[in-house]
Amino acid sequence: SIKYIFYQWQCDVHIDWNQLKGLIFIVSDHSIHSELCVKFLVQSQQQGKISIPIGVPNFDSSLGKLEPLFKTSLLQSDDGSAPESLISILQNIINSPVKKPKKEYLPLEDYIVKTSQQGQKPIRDSRVVRLFVSSTFKDMNTERNELVKNIFPRLQTWCSERDVIFSFVDLRWGITEEMSTSGKAISVCLREVEECYPYFLCILGDRYGWHKTSEQDTSLDNSFATAIKDGFTWVADFPTASVTELEIMHGVLRFFPNNYSRKNWLPDASLDEKDIVTKMQEELQAFFYFREATYVDSLPKKKRSDYYSESLVAKQSVNNLKAKIRSTGLPFSNYRDPEDFGNMFYKDFTYALDKLFPLGSIPTSDEQERLAHQKFGLSHCRMYIPNKITVKQVHDHINGKVTLPLVFGGPSGAGKSALMSNVWDWYKRSNPFSLVVAHFVGASEKSCLYYEVIRTIISEIKRHYKIDAAVPKQKDDLLSNFMFWLRIADQNGGMVIIIDGLDQLFDIDKCEDLEWLPIHFPSNVRVIISLIQSDLDPRVKVMGREMLMRNYPSIALTPLSRNAISEFAETYLLQYSKTLSDPHINLLVGGLPQTSNPLYLRTILSELCVVGTFENLTTQLKHYLKARTIIDLYKLVFHRFEVDYGAELVRKALSLIQVSRNGLSEYELLDILQITSSEWIPLHSALKESVILRSGLINFFHKDLSKAVELHYLSSDTDKAMYRDILIDYFQNQPLVSSMPSRRQVDELPWLLRQNKQWTKLSSVISLLPYFKIMLIDYEFELKEYWKLIEKHNNKNVDLTNDDSSLIVSSYKSALNLFEASNPSPKDLATTYCAVADLFRDMAKYTAAEELYSRAFAIYESTLELKEDVGYAEVLNGICSLFKKLSKYHQAVHYGEKAINFLENYEGERKNELLVDALSSISGALASLNRLEESERAAVRATELASKIYPPSHPEIATSLLCTENSV
Repeated sequence: SIKYIFYQWQCDVHIDWNQLKGLIFIVSDHSIHSELCVKFLVQSQQQGKISIPIGVPNFDSSLGKLEPLFKTSLLQSDDGSAPESLISILQNIINSPVKKPKKEYLPLEDYIVKTSQQGQKPIRDSRVVRLFVSSTFKDMNTERNELVKNIFPRLQTWCSERDVIFSFVDLRWGITEEMSTSGKAISVCLREVEECYPYFLCILGDRYGWHKTSEQDTSLDNSFATAIKDGFTWVADFPTASVTELEIMHGVLRFFPNNYSRKNWLPDASLDEKDIVTKMQEELQAFFYFREATYVDSLPKKKRSDYYSESLVAKQSVNNLKAKIRSTGLPFSNYRDPEDFGNMFYKDFTYALDKLFPLGSIPTSDEQERLAHQKFGLSHCRMYIPNKITVKQVHDHINGKVTLPLVFGGPSGAGKSALMSNVWDWYKRSNPFSLVVAHFVGASEKSCLYYEVIRTIISEIKRHYKIDAAVPKQKDDLLSNFMFWLRIADQNGGMVIIIDGLDQLFDIDKCEDLEWLPIHFPSNVRVIISLIQSDLDPRVKVMGREMLMRNYPSIALTPLSRNAISEFAETYLLQYSKTLSDPHINLLVGGLPQTSNPLYLRTILSELCVVGTFENLTTQLKHYLKARTIIDLYKLVFHRFEVDYGAELVRKALSLIQVSRNGLSEYELLDILQITSSEWIPLHSALKESVILRSGLINFFHKDLSKAVELHYLSSDTDKAMYRDILIDYFQNQPLVSSMPSRRQVDELPWLLRQNKQWTKLSSVISLLPYFKIMLIDYEFELKEYWKLIEKHNNKNVDLTNDDSSLIVSSYKSALNLFEASNPSPKDLATTYCAVADLFRDMAKYTAAEELYSRAFAIYESTLELKEDVGYAEVLNGICSLFKKLSKYHQAVHYGEKAINFLENYEGERKNELLVDALSSISGALASLNRLEESERAAVRATELASKIYPPSHPEIATSLLCTENSV
């Protein structure tokens, strides 16, 4: 409890001081807490509380300006024991009157201001491995070729098995000419080292690399100067170090003592040196390989000069560098030749990654969605200038009694997502034991489906409150059960629901009518919604009209004020150690109304950080302020990209990202575009403010940027189809991993084929059993939607009375014939029959479903060991359900009774769940046969079992009760 309270205070979260009764002891053995303890001591005294620090090192030196009053409560002595006066001091404190604290109002505002000013640390994706390759260039081409041609493709396959996104930064052709002449070489290298942390690979031979010699090197001098200007001030202490050594310093050696003087390059000023060393050494994944001299002796004499040290001084420097690396205690290896190095590294790297990502640790679809929303929310928490009135309205709504959703509206780029993200982050930090669910429409492809909003909410209720029940799979079940799950949350402590970007939901089932969204929510459930305000979008107008009819309270976000524009610019530029003069600020403020839009303002400031020198800042600012809309502004940015990085590269890269489903990984982009890291990194760096990295995939940060790319580069359907075809070819030609497609292939390929309306290809892909098995688990809705579309476009040749003429049936039957020919185990064959039969049943292909259920049943009946497998009950329940749909009630009862008899003697985890299904099904069949007493007994038992395994108000209990009512 005390730890939790102190954590709240340390994070600038509001504390109810009334909950702290009596004495507050602060116990710590770490000097990091000394200043925090002083601050806490002062605040608690102001609140009428007494805090007593015990054993905190350096506390007296941190006490500083405190009044003597506070010093009387220090219970410290040199040997760490309490002084003799401890009892008397405590007695005086206990007898002292305690002042009632003043209630602090609106902590949300203070929290948002604090976090927006501090900015956010880089958000790293736990399942993304981005490896930085560091070495000298001239003598390491063969090793780098070994990596790129042989090792990295193997690693890509290995990582795919674990659903890990692998990429690498390989400046294999050296620093580009543009980097060198502009003095960006060192800055680019060190920035990429940071982006790749904690993964670092170093290969060293006898060369020291690009370094200062007796000859004048203006490019290198400029690179040092630019690096210092860009914040890498520590490089000034090492003017003779090579670029390679600077990379190794920044990536590894700075985290180890006794190697260098490390002033000005501690990564976290809130931690002391000991903490940093411990933290970084635990996280670091660094690999060092030193080439043996015998390899150079084996080369032709005319090539050896490229491998020898540049000079005696360079030879001594590289030897010293190797000694520093060895002194860290990190593992290193000597290798004979490039092939030997490649094999060593592959073995070492996969061994390390296997500890981080063991087989079987792949996150579920729900976990991936949760991570996507968390990443989106955190990335939008930065740079938000709060409006006091708006913040108060949010605070009052959450703590009030209104059960209607609160709706925020505003134009595109007005800061709706930033507001919603900050509210979400504030609430979960200040209420760590409460449930807050944020669904950011656009955070993933699934997030744009209205029924996935419901799935997200239900999944989080199940996870947070540990509800032992399955999340509904079918769209109709999600809709019908939504309120039941909300009541579960209501009865268990309540929740806050945040839905951002409602207008971005896909146009499916007329979801803009909001029939899927309850009018009122339970008393302990609060809902906050945001959507764009637009008179041009008919769907938004329908949503707005429906919300008005429901009397949802709504708030329009106001544009940034003049003071807010100035504050936003100052705060944003502070991140890059830049500032604007008053005339420049006046230009921005005078640019109203465009600059009163946060997205527009942020985009201009981002460009000024890249292209603006102080001398031409006014010209650049006026140039960008000519854009009347955010779309026009993005077009100016694209033009600058094309000039700086090449028109073809910019067009292809942005177009491929735009037409993909969920974005593209760095590795995929480089592979498709056939470019090297050194060609990609400058553009990638320029795009940092414009893209978001979700699960290792590069996608656009804002929908207006996506819209601008489409208008500028993909104005025709032919253009879009052409780039989709490029991606289709790429993903279709990716090798299977252990006979299964990667998650990326399943994510992208069927969707791309559907977008290009290639129905024949789509049917051939999703009927492949490896694709089918993955889609049935993670993409069941889409699988069925795809088949509906395929059947719709293939209905000219379909005999509705014959299932075999249906493309879905004929496709899976062909796939099953191939599967049977591969001699699978009886269990695998029966399980596959049952899974396809379930799909056929749900798609109303009843004759085909009955045939496959019969095959699966025959295998279970004829295989002794399988008659005790839970799959047997699943087949029996499936057959019972099918016959009930076909109104073959006698057969339904027969197979339902067999399922019940089997489950009575089964003791596995799913026993009661399957029994509820069997009893509910057989109850309906018995009622249809007018065997009402038996039907009632089955229904009552189903209800009793459901009450044991499901919480009150769970849909399964309602279903069982309905069966009972029907029977009665």
